Amino acid sequence: MNSTRFRTVAIYAALVCGGILIAFFLIELCVRIFFPQPSRFYVADPYIRTIHKANTSIIRKGEEYTARMTTNGQGFIGDEDFTIQKPPGVVRIAALGDSFTEGYVIDYTKVYPAVLEQKLNAAPRARYQVYNFGISSTGTAHQLLTYEHYIRAYHPDILVWQFFVGNDYADNLLFQPEGTPPAETRSRLYWRTREILSNNFEAPRFILHRLERLENVKHILADLSLVSRNLDHYDEEREYPFLYDIYTPPRARSNVFANEFKRTCQLAERLYAEAKADNVRFIALVVPTQEELFPEDWRNILSKNPSMQAKEWDLQQPRRSITDCLTENRIPMVDLYQIFVSVLANGGDRMYFMQDDHANLYGQELIAEALAERIVSSNDTQ
Repeated sequence: MNSTRFRTVAIYAALVCGGILIAFFLIELCVRIFFPQPSRFYVADPYIRTIHKANTSIIRKGEEYTARMTTNGQGFIGDEDFTIQKPPGVVRIAALGDSFTEGYVIDYTKVYPAVLEQKLNAAPRARYQVYNFGISSTGTAHQLLTYEHYIRAYHPDILVWQFFVGNDYADNLLFQPEGTPPAETRSRLYWRTREILSNNFEAPRFILHRLERLENVKHILADLSLVSRNLDHYDEEREYPFLYDIYTPPRARSNVFANEFKRTCQLAERLYAEAKADNVRFIALVVPTQEELFPEDWRNILSKNPSMQAKEWDLQQPRRSITDCLTENRIPMVDLYQIFVSVLANGGDRMYFMQDDHANLYGQELIAEALAERIVSSNDTQ
């Protein structure tokens, strides 16, 4: 190619690129003026896909709660920034989990990581620091990345990994659906570009929100991690919410969770192994579902979904699967089911909201008490 032709091609390429940029910014301007997008509490992240927006606060209200949520400069729950340098004599605890840890419907000062820090520091000469790395709607796959890319840098002494039986299997399934390429295979440039476009421009979000209304298109976008699959992704194939299929007995299981129990166990093993390699003490916190604790809650579910009434269900199967995994791999754990059952047997109050599947203030208090006792008295070894 001679120099004249090369210059011609270069000029045309520059004009095309310039035209695309001008069109993009014109669309961005139109969206900002005529279709302004709502502010977000959760934003894109190049390492773990989704994180909280840094230095922001919201108030979330429901019929049973009013919850303040505040994030620090690192995009995690709390009103003080996390520091790499650990004060002398302080035991640093990292709390990792989903909305139970984040405090989705609980004031951030009353969620169990905050209460745990208060309880541990109530003892004479005790010095504990609890960092809350909880992010709502995440499962073990997302939490493993959070440990690798964020928590590890803060050199915790103890890692508390919270697992909610009710939807963490599903969150793992939706984060990495069967048959899609592993997230790690995509380049860092891909995730950084996604972060920049999503967090700094409104036009891409505006366009994606409209494209994902088309189910087939949404499936493709979700495989590219440009949008998220919701928990109702598989519901169209059933007469009831697919989440309840976690209660299908193993011998009858032929649903989307067929391989998810094993895969979740493998993720738990990997998280534990990485913490152990870092000389971090590990405690798995297993949170049961309310329908496992309260028969009336399960009866209400059956009454709302008549097609479920003729099926066989094993309400302890999901929790038994993860606790068996932890036991077989000698992973230290706190099984809250046993603790909650004991509390109820002794006349204790309900520890879950009535219309929401999260622990209420009393439940968060019980979780903090159980962890504080384990942390102070346990002789677990890695």
